Amino acid sequence: MRFLLLCLSLVIFCGCGQSKAPPKPKRESNFKKFTQKVFDAQVELQNKDIVEVENEVQGDDYLSTVMSAYTATTSQVSTMNAQRLVTVYEVEHNRYPTYEEFIELVKSNGVKFVMLPR
Repeated sequence: MRFLLLCLSLVIFCGCGQSKAPPKPKRESNFKKFTQKVFDAQVELQNKDIVEVENEVQGDDYLSTVMSAYTATTSQVSTMNAQRLVTVYEVEHNRYPTYEEFIELVKSNGVKFVMLPR
């Protein structure tokens, strides 16, 4: 009798068979990957498939929260570096740089941005 109850409790608590939820597709990690590729926001935001999100920490578990915090922090640092370049350019030229001038500033000063997820 005890053996039967033990077997039934194992089946109930551990489950039997396949999970009903389909597995999430694997995607390539962007952890510690940087790029100098910058897109023109005015052009890209006209695409209906593009979603603009806030740069904040998100995650379902400890590891994903820590990785999200790392990505958010490093992207904020690179954004502040780019903002500093724009401020210096504005002081020197009394105007904001054009998109092409901004790309040149980024490349000549070695600013790298965190890669976005795909």
